[in-house]
Amino acid sequence: MAGSRRSFLQAMLAACASSVSYSSALGQIIPSDNAFQAQLSHLYTQDGNQLRQIILLNLPPSAASGSVEVQVGKKTEVFDLSKTLKLAGQYYLPITPVEQEGTARLVLKAGGKSSETFLPVRPTRKWTVYLVHNSHQDPGFLDLPSRLRQRFIPFIDDAMRFCEETKDWPEESQFKWNIEVGYLLGDYRQARGDEKVRQVMDWIKKGRMTIGGFYCSMNTDFMSLETLHRSVYYTTERLSREFGIHLEGAILDDVNGFTWGLPEVMAKAGLRYLVMGSNGDRDNMQNGNAPTLFYLAGPDGSEILVWRSIQYVEGFDLLTFDDPYTGRNVKGVNMQEGEKSIARYFDRHERSGYPFDAIALQVASDFTPSFKQLSEVARAWNAQWAYPKLRLSTIPEFFHYIETQKKDCIPHLRGGAPDGWVDLQLGEANSVALGRQTENYLPDVERLSTLASLVAGGPGRQDAFLKAYNELLMWEEHTIEWYDIRADIYVDESLGGGKQHWAEKVGHAQYAHDAAQQIEKECAVDLCRNIQTAAPLTLAVW
Repeated sequence: MAGSRRSFLQAMLAACASSVSYSSALGQIIPSDNAFQAQLSHLYTQDGNQLRQIILLNLPPSAASGSVEVQVGKKTEVFDLSKTLKLAGQYYLPITPVEQEGTARLVLKAGGKSSETFLPVRPTRKWTVYLVHNSHQDPGFLDLPSRLRQRFIPFIDDAMRFCEETKDWPEESQFKWNIEVGYLLGDYRQARGDEKVRQVMDWIKKGRMTIGGFYCSMNTDFMSLETLHRSVYYTTERLSREFGIHLEGAILDDVNGFTWGLPEVMAKAGLRYLVMGSNGDRDNMQNGNAPTLFYLAGPDGSEILVWRSIQYVEGFDLLTFDDPYTGRNVKGVNMQEGEKSIARYFDRHERSGYPFDAIALQVASDFTPSFKQLSEVARAWNAQWAYPKLRLSTIPEFFHYIETQKKDCIPHLRGGAPDGWVDLQLGEANSVALGRQTENYLPDVERLSTLASLVAGGPGRQDAFLKAYNELLMWEEHTIEWYDIRADIYVDESLGGGKQHWAEKVGHAQYAHDAAQQIEKECAVDLCRNIQTAAPLTLAVW
């Protein structure tokens, strides 16, 4: 499975480098063999304090010195083609914005001849694209988990530096960063210390950074309800109380579904928003039935608002980057090609009847750093085009905007979305049994510890339980294999196996189980000390 998953990702990343042809839902009604063709675009420009709507023209080379007359209703405008912007072989006519549906008559005059065509026109949406930028973590997929986790630490340093460097830029292009999951900040804190973490929190309070509410990107189908609640505890309780931050959203990348209990757990923790960045391989969410944006109710009726990305690398083609799998440099979309650069992001939403004028676009990939380049792309684009507008965004920012618009148009769904990869979690029976046993064992020991604390004065052990649950969550984390899943887990990596990878993975569950055993023994000692005995030798049986 992992081989196909790797191939799928490579294919997606390779597509970023290609000159992707685009098709627009805003086409014209003339035969394709006519050399004079027109179509609506998604673009607007700003002329002083006036918006101008862009019509695209395909013209024969002989028309370059001619003119085009555009008549919409009673208004007629004439454009000198020698002074008209031309990108990727198309002329961009900046007409007065259309106020209602109708038909435009276009007359081309060139070389002493004239020809005409007609184009259905309408007001087009003034789109805003909310760019949700993060790096996807796959601990163990490309290297040992212990090594890969260190790779993400400088990404947060870079993100804070980019936030500072762009603080005086136009607001839409100021750099923003989404730390995908909570354990990344835990690793950062261990490596950099509390003072650097306080700097991260300052940027979060300024709205320039945020942390996804899950501790890790986990496969949830076999998690107990208690462990589901613990998956949001570190961020929404521990970090929020310590630093006074308020987290509202989560990212679940590279995971193709989730158990029905997750929306309820999120809602109770104050996580109202979920960006669902599926992988695309064996994905039950991509069967055409689920809308892009929807409210999802948990078993108790509480709801979260979900944005379902086509794939979490969907917007990464805005960037030029080094492919972490091959090392080759991948060229992003040429943003100087206007409509061709960006049309595909809107066409599928228009075809599906999506009612809003804003979309979220995940700009993420595996193991890739934070890119100031994304702010540069947004600033350059927005300087040329009034709409669509590119805006860097934290997770909640997009949802806040959407809920101020046609909120009543958002569909309400109820139920779970089973994970298409859930069978992989059952790959090795002994390890799965250890994980399942610990899922039940740890809450029992926590209750015993509470009893020992209340009646025998034992310690609270909150930090010990936090560590144990977080380790258990890293066992549930979605990356369960070396990128070749066929690698024998009993054979060392030097011989083509995956023994060290699996040992690190199972080590998380083993740590949690061992911690629970140790705490159970300590609690028994605490409680025994509180037993009053009359004889010198007494046996207490639990």
